[in-house]
Amino acid sequence: VCRQPSRRPPRPRDPSNNPLTLHYPTGIMRHMSMLHHVARKRLFISTSVTKAFSIPLTLTDVYLRDEQLPFAYIFRETLSRTSLIASLREIVRRYPLLGARSEFRMGKIPTLECNVCDTVPMSFGRSASNLEECLEEKRSGSMQHDDWKSGGGAPTLSPLFDDLLSKEWTDRIDLGGEPRMRRGNVATFRITHFDGGGTAVGINISHLLGDASSCFRIAESWGREMRGLRHPVRTSNKRVDATLTGMVSPDMVEFLNLDDTIKQEKGLSEMALSKAIGYFRGVFGIGINAAEVTDLADDMGSSHSLPISHQYVRMNFSPKLVKAMKAYGMVHCSSMPSVDNDLNIGGGNSSQNTASYVSTNDMVTAFGWIMKRYITKKLDWNTSMVVNLRNRGGIDDFSCVKDGSGEAGVFGNALTHIVAKLPPTTEACATMSEVGKAAVAIRRSLRKDVQSIPDSLYLSKAGRPAQAPDQGSCFSSTSWRQFPLWDISFSHASSVCGFYGRPSYPLPVDSETYSSVLVPSDSGGCTYQMLAPSRQTQSILRLHRQLSAQFLTWAEARGGMKDGETNATYGL
Repeated sequence: VCRQPSRRPPRPRDPSNNPLTLHYPTGIMRHMSMLHHVARKRLFISTSVTKAFSIPLTLTDVYLRDEQLPFAYIFRETLSRTSLIASLREIVRRYPLLGARSEFRMGKIPTLECNVCDTVPMSFGRSASNLEECLEEKRSGSMQHDDWKSGGGAPTLSPLFDDLLSKEWTDRIDLGGEPRMRRGNVATFRITHFDGGGTAVGINISHLLGDASSCFRIAESWGREMRGLRHPVRTSNKRVDATLTGMVSPDMVEFLNLDDTIKQEKGLSEMALSKAIGYFRGVFGIGINAAEVTDLADDMGSSHSLPISHQYVRMNFSPKLVKAMKAYGMVHCSSMPSVDNDLNIGGGNSSQNTASYVSTNDMVTAFGWIMKRYITKKLDWNTSMVVNLRNRGGIDDFSCVKDGSGEAGVFGNALTHIVAKLPPTTEACATMSEVGKAAVAIRRSLRKDVQSIPDSLYLSKAGRPAQAPDQGSCFSSTSWRQFPLWDISFSHASSVCGFYGRPSYPLPVDSETYSSVLVPSDSGGCTYQMLAPSRQTQSILRLHRQLSAQFLTWAEARGGMKDGETNATYGL
């Protein structure tokens, strides 16, 4: 099969004529050859719920309800189908929330409903390509198609996953109970076996169900169950214990237009949309600018809109580059008293404002923030960072993964947004100094806002969540570097050799986005994935090379590590 066909592959035949042909939805990615599947079979695993129960949702859950979190772990070993099914059955028993359905009805508190008949879909596919071809395609960045259109829609996911929004299903196999797949599923599992050996385990959950930490928890537990190792019995479902935004009340369902029973042929009215956006902005302090609301309402459902093509731009931060950036950031901190006076950050005595530390994550996030300012020419925009609340401010972390009796930690969205601000950029081009200033601004914002978590949690539990101040226009960034992704193993013989994960969500209507996610690499560095307009790809890569060269040149001129310095000096 040609690796990069010059035209889009022909639409597959109707699956009813050949139930073993994988039927791709319209809009599938162009570079399909390396992951061409010749078969897909589906089964449904019961959650073993004996008594129905409901879990009330938080405002954060509702805010993230249209986003999917697809994580794929790739192994060189061909994992046993029988063992995968048996172990997933135990995971689903311990985490019955995986089979839940969301319910939004007028006059009711929005919930996740768990019933005795719930099932979780699991599918098996076989790829005609081999594992090395898959890994090479992942490294090249072409595994995700480069034609992600805006206009309110979301992309078709990689074939390593079953899309929660897809209507295409084939060859269903009953595994106890009536097989069925309904829209509203909050989790799917897909196993792909490669030609010549190798397996990809694809886990896709709705962000309504949980955050990246929750999704990773499932992978950790499933891997340990596959190896016959102990892992926690369950987690907490009390979402009120892990949110700063409060729960969703019945009156909010109508106010935010959440009722699933109301079918609208067109988009939200301008008034309804304005109210919803305004409310979310008030709670989170970030959102769509008010000036954009009218255009957004006018364009929803419009057939005359001109979608803007987007793609994930993949930038590599090698261990050498990360080391140079960290060293520069720590040296830069020593000059911050005088810099503080120039920026007027925090006020007061300059010695009290001295920044003594920035993390590697701060530096890479700052690097991306400065890049976004120059690429978009929005030189005064701030950056909004998604922060995991677990183990902060009295919010429980998950039990140790080796604790066979553990139940601590909320399975859900234990997240908050923290905004870092910086005066408008004035330099003609991006510089290391700007990245250093941005990293210090990020560290100070994190330190300051994390201290307020206990008070915010108390108000949220009391039903009076604090309203966030207007944080202005922000770029969005999240980091998965804290997760030991490369320690995942589903057998005693091998650990993960490849990871693939990118958030999937509807893009703005007729406008651009520059969101990003930071992922650890197996080499000790990291990968910065920026979702951006396709026309900006080369500009982004060029700026990344130029700014990276500045840090590497600085480190080389400095002569590497100074006397007495080690990796530990800089937290590496």
